[in-house]
Amino acid sequence: LFGAWIWPHDPTGIDFAHTLKPPAWMAGGGWTNLLGTDQFGRDLLSRLIEGARITLEIAVISSIASAIIGIPAGLIAGYYGGKIDNVIMRIVDTELSIPPVLLTILIGGALGGGVFTIIISIIFVFWTTYARVIRGETLVIRQKGFIALAHVADCSGFRILLRHIFPNVLPTCVVLFTLQIGVSVIIEAAITFIGLGV
Repeated sequence: LFGAWIWPHDPTGIDFAHTLKPPAWMAGGGWTNLLGTDQFGRDLLSRLIEGARITLEIAVISSIASAIIGIPAGLIAGYYGGKIDNVIMRIVDTELSIPPVLLTILIGGALGGGVFTIIISIIFVFWTTYARVIRGETLVIRQKGFIALAHVADCSGFRILLRHIFPNVLPTCVVLFTLQIGVSVIIEAAITFIGLGV
């Protein structure tokens, strides 16, 4: 997040006078370029910091957006059931039938490369995981006694979802979020490797 303030050098700054310098701990290395430089004289530590910053931004933003779409979809499908559940789960099943990396490559190829494309691709792939898991949790919680008491107290469906079911599925949401950040990094690296990424 604070890469711009802690770069030792500009990560895109070219310096042909100092190309291919080794790291500081090797012979010929210096402390001005701690990890050395590349073939264009760019500082490798600065480039590593900037690359990590972009990757984490993409992973966190796409995971948050996936949760914003998938959690309500799973709650609604699990609580109301019936036709709403069938429609949402058929969409989820269709998306889950395609491997995630292949789907992101297809979306990336259709939209072109860039940060925005990667974020949209990851959101499109991962909201389904939230929807599927949260739906299952909601189906279990819906049968509990405190939900029956909320119905007796004449609580609306929205209130039951927001005040009684959502807090109980929140720990699962947090676990899914942390797992998806790691998978998002892998998918972002795969898309970038084939030239559709950053």
